[in-house]
Amino acid sequence: MAGRTLRPKIRAKFPSLTPERADLFLQKLAAIAVLMGDVPECGRRASRPDDLPYLNLAGGRGRRYLVTRDKDLLDLMADSAFRRKFPQLRVVDPVVFLNAVRAATAP
Repeated sequence: MAGRTLRPKIRAKFPSLTPERADLFLQKLAAIAVLMGDVPECGRRASRPDDLPYLNLAGGRGRRYLVTRDKDLLDLMADSAFRRKFPQLRVVDPVVFLNAVRAATAP
């Protein structure tokens, strides 16, 4: 990714986010990411059908994070039935996730 230009709107909003910093983040993320093959149905109905693949991916495989800005998905953290079914899963916005990654990779 080195040398790529970031989206102008993103650069305007986050002027300190350089292509090099984005590349470093993606390298760190790739080092801890897990690629998924077949994704089982998690058995949960989404309020919107287009959210279901994300719930299946995160909930069905026992993942720790589902990163989104989608309010419907973020609201699942207040749903006690969802929390009981997927106690390990945190549905978070990108800022919360980036803070968690930073804390986990800090020297």
